[in-house]
This record gives sequence, C-alpha cells and structure tokens, in this order.
Amino acid sequence: MFTICGNKGFHIKFENGATLGVQFGPGNYCNQRKVGYNAPSVSFQWECENAEVAIFLPDGKPYRISEHDDVIGWQTAEDVAKWIEVARNL
Repeated sequence: MFTICGNKGFHIKFENGATLGVQFGPGNYCNQRKVGYNAPSVSFQWECENAEVAIFLPDGKPYRISEHDDVIGWQTAEDVAKWIEVARNL
C-alpha cells in the first residue's frame, strides 16, 4: 500500500505489516528543511536531493533506525533503497 503524506513524502506498507516513511520537506531532516511550511502544497512537483526515513513496526511503534533516534535524515536515493529492504525484511 502507498500513502502520500502532506505533499512532501510517502509511506509504503509491506506485506509483513512494516511501514517505511520517506519525508522531504519543511521540518524534515533534509535539504528542504527550512523552506516555508506551505511550499510543498503550492508546487505541482516537489523534490529534494535527500530525505528523512523512518520505519514503523506492524503494531505502529517506531523501529529504532539509528543509534540516537527513530528517524534518520539526509538519506540519498541509494540509502532509501537500502531502508526499503530493511523494512521489507523485518
């Protein structure tokens, strides 16, 4: 299942019940972090060189993705591909 989130990211829910969240906009740990809050909603296409990633377990609790937090920022497309595999294989 795919879900769009706030015009600045998406979730992918896998058959195992885990969900990967990828966000790249105002307030997220990415290059677009400090743009105006409404910027994504007034753009037809929104893009960024990197993104914030989080994984949620089937019970909705966050998966500890880094040593310090439940999210990890400034991830490249290659990094996101690796996190997809992590979530898919939980």
